[in-house]
Amino acid sequence: MGIYGKGDITIANSRVESVSTSGNYYAGMMSSSGNIIVEDSSVNAVSANDAGIMTNGDIIITDSDVKATGEFPGVYDDGDEIGIFAIGGENISISGGTVTAVSTGKYANGIYGFSSVRISDNAEVVAETSNEDSWPALCGTSENIYLFQQSVC
Repeated sequence: MGIYGKGDITIANSRVESVSTSGNYYAGMMSSSGNIIVEDSSVNAVSANDAGIMTNGDIIITDSDVKATGEFPGVYDDGDEIGIFAIGGENISISGGTVTAVSTGKYANGIYGFSSVRISDNAEVVAETSNEDSWPALCGTSENIYLFQQSVC
């Protein structure tokens, strides 16, 4: 298991490698109910069997270099694959910095905001899915995606 918390996870002015190679379904970095906040930091969050970064709260990334990789090799009862996002949370805000989110598997998203995704302040964002049957690489469920002075690939 990588980093797990029940409340907020805050990373500030730091360099963090959070890797889950477990055969179980553990995210690289996860909060079950709090926010994940990354400020002026370098973060690499990887999971071999789940999301790179996930929470039921918000994800706030400010002036940071964040790489998240998620892989979910699950299968439905009918044998169809299941995918997951590399970065997922209620509201996702990326302000400045560089974010790369890569997810594998069918029906996966690179970045998935349950409510909204907001990218601003010259942030450079790469959201990628590697399966031709993946869902949108950048997705906000309520269709609230805000892009302000940024580069999105």
